[in-house]
Amino acid sequence: MAEIVCMGAAFRTEQIDALRSAAEPAGYAVRILDLGTEYAPDTLEDCEILCGHCPEELLRNAKKLRWIQLTSAGVDRMADPSIYPHEGVVVTNATGVFGISIAEHLIMGTLMLLRKMPHYLARQREKTWRRAEGLRFLHGSRVTILGTGDLGGTFAKYCAAMGAHPVGVSRSGRAKPEFERVYPVDRLREAVRDADIVAACLPGTRETYGLISREIFAAMKPGVLFLNVGRGSTVDEDALIDGLRSGHIGGAVLDVFRQEPLPEDSPLWSMDHVILTPHMSGSGWDTDNIDRIYALFRDNFARYLTGEPLRNVVDLRRQY
Repeated sequence: MAEIVCMGAAFRTEQIDALRSAAEPAGYAVRILDLGTEYAPDTLEDCEILCGHCPEELLRNAKKLRWIQLTSAGVDRMADPSIYPHEGVVVTNATGVFGISIAEHLIMGTLMLLRKMPHYLARQREKTWRRAEGLRFLHGSRVTILGTGDLGGTFAKYCAAMGAHPVGVSRSGRAKPEFERVYPVDRLREAVRDADIVAACLPGTRETYGLISREIFAAMKPGVLFLNVGRGSTVDEDALIDGLRSGHIGGAVLDVFRQEPLPEDSPLWSMDHVILTPHMSGSGWDTDNIDRIYALFRDNFARYLTGEPLRNVVDLRRQY
């Protein structure tokens, strides 16, 4: 019997039971595998549909594989056609699932920096009653958002609702209603020049690797806040650290890094104007996001059975 394998997908028991009820009449057995467990090389030999992620050594023997539903918006190594056993594998991602959680994370971090909350948290631990100077406001700020898809677009809506002025940057520069203006990526330096806040919501692709370079940081005005919830590979991390040390970058909210976990000797850990989180702003383990991922997978499974186009098909050439 053909199999649907869920590997590393944090579905609840009742969701798995409902999936089995839908899959078995269509001729599929459902198997649940742990992403952290070691399996035999032929574990996926009967797998036709995979939901989640999978080690490359198992994919090579998944000869019957036809479709992978990723539980992440980022595609990363899963966009490499060479890891699949044949050319007929369709990959879909979870774009559209994480916009709300990541936008709320960005709003939280931005307001913490603008309102000097790292200072106050440190003073609270010291039991010291001392005010900070130089509070800033999101209202009226120019926010340049790199990436105008679900993540960037949702953050732009939140910013606009709080009186900020969101400006976008995308490959095409095509106008979008969430943004007051959208620049093409070849005008990135101009787009960040007058920003009070720059937020990177970019996928990790060949085109975005190192895009936020030392030159781009230098083009930002002094005191700018920098946020990254996309991929660490898009940023020259050494240039960011230098900018934070000099004060040219006034603060940062960082959820992704060049190397993860972030090495213990990274200077970022000890900077009091940097808020670090361990790549969790759009976690697939949070209840609301699990429900959205499951709903997307079930909808795509229904489409798969009827031959309808799947949602969120990844262009492996573009890596997103």
